[in-house]
Amino acid sequence: MSVSVAHPPRARAPSRHLALIHGWGFGAEVWQSTLSALRTALAPLDHPLLATPQTDATQAAAPHWQIHRLSLPGYDGVADRDETFAACAQAMVDALPAGVVLGGWSLGGLLALHAAAANPEKIGGLILIGATPCFQERADWPAAQPAATLAGFREALASDAVATRRRFAAQLNQGDRQARPLTRALTNLLATTPAPAPAALARGLDWLRDVDLRPPLRACRVPTLIVHGAHDAIAPPGAAEFLAAQIETSEYVCLADAAHAPFLAEPEQVAAAIARFLGKNIAQSGAADPTLPPKRLVRAAFDRAAAAYDDVAVIQRRVAALLCAGLPKTLAPTCDDAATLGTAPPHAPAPWRAPSPTRPLALDAGCGTGFGGLELRARWEGIELVAADFAPAMLAHPTHGGSARVASDIEALPFAPGVFDLYWSSLAVQWCDSARVLAEAARSLRAGGHLALSTLGPDTFAELRQSFAGIDRYRHTLAFTDPDTVREHLQQAGFVDIRLERQTLTLHYDTLRALLAAVRDIGANGVGGGARRGLMSRRVWQAFTAAYEAQRQPAGLPASYDVILVHARKAAHPPAAACAIFPPTF
Repeated sequence: MSVSVAHPPRARAPSRHLALIHGWGFGAEVWQSTLSALRTALAPLDHPLLATPQTDATQAAAPHWQIHRLSLPGYDGVADRDETFAACAQAMVDALPAGVVLGGWSLGGLLALHAAAANPEKIGGLILIGATPCFQERADWPAAQPAATLAGFREALASDAVATRRRFAAQLNQGDRQARPLTRALTNLLATTPAPAPAALARGLDWLRDVDLRPPLRACRVPTLIVHGAHDAIAPPGAAEFLAAQIETSEYVCLADAAHAPFLAEPEQVAAAIARFLGKNIAQSGAADPTLPPKRLVRAAFDRAAAAYDDVAVIQRRVAALLCAGLPKTLAPTCDDAATLGTAPPHAPAPWRAPSPTRPLALDAGCGTGFGGLELRARWEGIELVAADFAPAMLAHPTHGGSARVASDIEALPFAPGVFDLYWSSLAVQWCDSARVLAEAARSLRAGGHLALSTLGPDTFAELRQSFAGIDRYRHTLAFTDPDTVREHLQQAGFVDIRLERQTLTLHYDTLRALLAAVRDIGANGVGGGARRGLMSRRVWQAFTAAYEAQRQPAGLPASYDVILVHARKAAHPPAAACAIFPPTF
């Protein structure tokens, strides 16, 4: 599996999704007793960072951590599939939101480590519990299981899988202060949950025997938390110490009384360590991209603008019409199961209406007041539409009509993968990390699904920047993404048949104050890092006014928009390995 490092992402911020991957022999239910401790520990992090007044819609948009439990192929009733270790790790990445934090125990930790090494731009963080980069001893690697031990397990598994799993439940707790009650609990779990497919168990042992991830460790730059028990006999503590030494961005927590399952032995301590790690990681990553304004300020600006937005959104309406004109004449539904979207997504304001499997399903990402949805309904009668935006006042606008509305950041959508027939987003991406938005767009689309997207290019507001040239060195507009970078992000996300068109649209105003007020009234006055703090002096304002007046045209003072229109299709590909994701837990 090749990994491109030529163009590192602008930021690797976590998306407030935490995915937990179980180990060998136990399915996703092994995390059940730990979830309560995690919910309690993560509660202080679940505050409305994008916030302001506490209305129902505001609460819905608060970025709560969503905890997913993954079931590997052959576990928990998931169809088994004979595949490679690398293919299984990649399937998990493809099924999860960009920026997800992966938490893996034992074999799950090995899979998480490979996923992060192969996809650093898609992983927000790693949590490795009872993990090791190499389970079987090598000549230069003593902190592991002897080859004879794994071979013995493989042989015993073939003769009596039930007894082998019970023996493993006892062995993994040896040395733990609570060994007996933990063994009883795990034995009961084995008796009350579906047995994994025999081939999945055998394949897992083969992976533990063969996989050695030590070589790529130094290249891993994903923020990592390593949690290990001091008495771990399955993955000796020396392995965890090696991980901590090799991964420069790691933190190491060793629990003195625990063995191979510290999250079961000391759930509160482990949950607290995870919460500290995630809190620090959020703080670090939140400032990673200074070219974008803080989302809480963007959201507040659009909330303020929502009531009168449609009265001043002239360019927005023209761009939506241009984008719609490039769509296909027909859009056929491909979702044959309304349950694909699941129950109400985590931030869906009531009432949530599940989509119909007989109609095409479209997502309006960064929907604003909803006039993009009007364009789509006019083009395709009977289309099912889901409107997503992180500004509650925009979602509350009556233009949305009967659309299902979901308060969500478009960089981290709450939907299952492969849900939508069409992903539509008009003039929202310029406020976001375009690489992450397009990765989420690809994840949410079914294979062969359509993408229709508009954004603004670097010549937007060129007159304003020209007027300030020589007056000051502050940044006065967003750092708009150029078309070549947009195309590159589309290709990286897996889109094909890319059609990219660039047009300049210009509005004219009688006065400079009217021009600036129009920009402010649509909520588009945030510019990110490098902006002027405080008011202009009289001298600067007069110089700026004179420079802009020098560009006056017969129709008035110009404000140009460098519009980038994109149409593409998600590549059709063979189905990825089966990998179930339990509904998110809060």
